[in-house]
Amino acid sequence: MPEETALQERIPRGRIVSAPEHFVSASLQQDIARHGLDSPRRDFLRKSFLGAAAGVAAATLGRRALAAQGDPAILEPQPWATSLGQPVAARPVRSAICS
Repeated sequence: MPEETALQERIPRGRIVSAPEHFVSASLQQDIARHGLDSPRRDFLRKSFLGAAAGVAAATLGRRALAAQGDPAILEPQPWATSLGQPVAARPVRSAICS
């Protein structure tokens, strides 16, 4: 069994836990505050947003393609919907009194 960290031992499984505070180091915060986002950071964010947008676009196009094909059970006539069936008097009604 792998070693569990102290944090994992305290958290009951199956519970939602809020994100830890101050997960960004103070030095990184100061660096961004002083110099702003440099080119590699901007490129990372740009590529992340482009990847997310591409994923959303692919999912949307996939749904549209499936919707355009349609469900054959709905689009093709079924045998029970294309025939008249048995006439009303095909089987006479028998009551319990007449038996």
